[in-house]
Parts: sequence; structure tokens; C-alpha cells
Amino acid sequence: MAIDRRAFIRLGLGGLLLGPAMVMAGTGAGRQRLLSCRSDDSGGHFLSMVDVDGGRLLDVALPGRGHGLAVDPMQLRAAVFARRPGTFAWIVDLASGQVSHRIAAAPGRHFYGHGQFTADGARLLCSENDYASGSGVIGVYDAADSYRRVGELPSHGVGPHEIRLLADGRTLVIANGGIRTHPDLPRVKSNLASM
Repeated sequence: MAIDRRAFIRLGLGGLLLGPAMVMAGTGAGRQRLLSCRSDDSGGHFLSMVDVDGGRLLDVALPGRGHGLAVDPMQLRAAVFARRPGTFAWIVDLASGQVSHRIAAAPGRHFYGHGQFTADGARLLCSENDYASGSGVIGVYDAADSYRRVGELPSHGVGPHEIRLLADGRTLVIANGGIRTHPDLPRVKSNLASM
């Protein structure tokens, strides 16, 4: 079975299907958008938004390979996270394509590629690693204060990956992957013997 470009995007983009919040992006009422990280043949890395017909609506060049995304439920912005063990998270205005904030990992931490806005959009929660101890943490960033890091919570495991808020808006579910990494050793799994 041959798969054309549009079918591929519909079936396998691997992005995040965005609903009503994207309608207000000024790109057409009632149209769904797909948001995903991608890399090109030249080694460039991007946050891209396409419509369901495969038309590219947005391309934001990233400083390294992106991985996960979090869409603010209250505003037209998304956080894009570096692939683990990455040290950047960017906030992108989805209407303009402008990067409004560049978040660097805190000293002694790296991002694990995922995050989640709180239900009110006031905080950004990021899966992170305390690479001295190997403990997973959830970094807490204040959206109203230029995404200043205001604290952290234990993930109660090693290698927190995906994190999601349940429908109650208060319960955070954390998928601890068990893989210990360090930004000086990209993609090296340093605890295979004890995982």
C-alpha cells in the first residue's frame, strides 16, 4: 500500500493533536493542527505545526533535538523540551511562532524531554534529573515570572519521563523510566547493571 504525504502525516507524525485552543491561532476556524518536533536531512531541528492536510504552518528552529511538548490550556503557547539528557526548554507563541522564553536547565539538572502546564497555566512542570544523585525530580517554573524555577518535587524514582495531570487538575502522574543519564555523556545509560 502506497502512503502519500498527507496520509503519512495523518497516521504517523507522532505529534500532539491539538483541539479548540488552536482554532484561535488565526489559521482557520475549526481546523485541527498537529504539533511535533522534527529533524531534517541537514541536521536541523525544529518545532513544527502542520494542518491535517500536511500544510506546514509553523517551523521554529531549535538549538538541538526536541522531544516532548506541553500545550498551555489557557493561552496559545507551547513548551518544547530537549531530548534527554537535554538542557533546554523553550516557550513558543503558537500564533506568531516567536520564542518568548528560553529556559536553561538548573545547575546539576537536565531535562528528560517532557513537561506539563498546570490546569490554570500558572506553572510549568518539567521532568528532570539531579545527575549527582541520579534522583528524578519535577522542576516547577512560574509562568508569570518569566518561567523562573521556583522549586522542585521528587519524582520518587529514576529517570522521570512523561508526566501528566489527571482530570482533577491536581494529581500528577509520573512515568519513571529507570534510566540514569548525564548531559556530559549524551545517550549513555549509566545504570544498566542496577536498573
